[in-house]
Amino acid sequence: MKRPAIIFLLASTSIVILLFLLRCQPKEKEALSYSETKLEEGLKLYNAKQFKLAAKALRDIEKESSSYETAHSLLLKVDSLILVEDSINSEINFEKGVKLYNEGKFQSAIYALDEVKKENKNYDKAQSLLVKADKRVRKEAEIAAAKQLKGAKIQSKIQSNSNGSKFVLTHLLGKKLPKAASFYVDGSRWKLDYNNGDKIYYTVVSGNEANPLCGINTVDSNGDACEICITKNGSSSIIEFKYAQGTLSFNGYFDK
Repeated sequence: MKRPAIIFLLASTSIVILLFLLRCQPKEKEALSYSETKLEEGLKLYNAKQFKLAAKALRDIEKESSSYETAHSLLLKVDSLILVEDSINSEINFEKGVKLYNEGKFQSAIYALDEVKKENKNYDKAQSLLVKADKRVRKEAEIAAAKQLKGAKIQSKIQSNSNGSKFVLTHLLGKKLPKAASFYVDGSRWKLDYNNGDKIYYTVVSGNEANPLCGINTVDSNGDACEICITKNGSSSIIEFKYAQGTLSFNGYFDK
């Protein structure tokens, strides 16, 4: 009775060991397959001269893999080529950064100078210029913000002085119009209506803080720049539309 029990025990143990080996085998193949794939990927990237990506693929190969020694040998070459590539790119980016800085393109200069590596001889110069470029970018942003705020204040002042206003225009360049025109000042979009089917709209771009109704820069509905000046003199008014080609001067009166 003892011998069959021992035989059964040995058979059971053998089955357990066999199952264990079978279970482990796919993992070994999977690891080998992964390493071989990474080696193939690294070789392709190396041949394509994409050395940094090649290095990343080669570093992922496991030490236990049969591909490791080949990968490690190739990785040494790749690392040395990356150093050469970084050195060349650093020189190019430094020269590009200096050129962009001198052209006043400070943000673009920052992008270029930031690519200069620590190992490069120009690294300290690049960092010094980076600081200057960053200060210029900040200064430009502050100036732009101040201009925007000033423009908003002027716009508000123009609107508070003229919102909902209507002018009746009776004369153009000293000659009486066949039919009186109307000029509507409302918000940031003004309208000159000749009351014969012709209308021109003016979009306010900026104004004069000292005189909210004169020196008003606009763009008309034809895309032309025009400076408008409204002068009130008692019940009469003079409205000038100053174009590059000449000035249209209307006489009339304030209606409401």
